[in-house]
Amino acid sequence: MSKALKPRTIIHESLQGELWVVEEPGITNTISLWDVAPRSIPSRASDDLKDGRYLKTLERTFTLAGKVYQVTLKPARIKDKNGKESEQYPGERERLVEWVIRRIAAMRNRISLSAKDEVNVSFSINEVKTELSRTGHTYSYYEIVEALTILHQSTVEIIRTDVGDDGEIHERVISSAAFPQLAFANRGKERAKSTVQFNWLVSQAMMHLDFRQMNYEAVMKMRGPIERWIYMRLNHDVLYH
Repeated sequence: MSKALKPRTIIHESLQGELWVVEEPGITNTISLWDVAPRSIPSRASDDLKDGRYLKTLERTFTLAGKVYQVTLKPARIKDKNGKESEQYPGERERLVEWVIRRIAAMRNRISLSAKDEVNVSFSINEVKTELSRTGHTYSYYEIVEALTILHQSTVEIIRTDVGDDGEIHERVISSAAFPQLAFANRGKERAKSTVQFNWLVSQAMMHLDFRQMNYEAVMKMRGPIERWIYMRLNHDVLYH
């Protein structure tokens, strides 16, 4: 886990950054391929997905704008607060935490570039906890830290599958965690600054203005992950293609 992410410049000074900023609190930005990909598993389903002692590497197929993709999901291996190791897929909790951080990133002056033009966003665990509670989701400090760790350690691979005259061709789009880098300034303090780095797919979408706006309040207050995924599909695959 990285101990420090050194910001080089504030993105909002550029046109891309200005267009990424969302002044209206009920709206956020969404990236089509990353957000439509079925890359989370309900926690109650995990026990049925074990291969012996370990969770399976899962493969799913989905379509977007008439194109077929395959997503491969590898679980994170983490320690709980008692030091016991377990494997976990990203689930509903992780998606909600990711959405809150995405909304924080859309605020002015909240994102920065690393030396390699990688996009970082800073926040506090207390900020995430308060926002989750406001939208009807109650998680403890430890549960949010655990969710961030899972988003950092689990791996998502997305491959576009094109079928041509000579058969099937696989083209890798991305293989990465949601947050390839994660830094806690002080794990014992809820108000201490934490930083995550968005992955290449999200960063490139931001830099090339390949994102859409979405009703953040509606998504956060939906009953469950299926409703959110259907809304995401409609938002990208129907309204914009």
